[in-house]
Amino acid sequence: MQEKLLINICISSVKRAVLGVLGAKNFVSTFYYSYFK
Repeated sequence: MQEKLLINICISSVKRAVLGVLGAKNFVSTFYYSYFK
């Protein structure tokens, strides 16, 4: 039971990291396009 909990925590943190990277990419690209238009 403990291992399953750890696996779930790992998966959720990975998902959060991926979402953070995607959000940062979107932010940077939006900033870039608005700056260099």
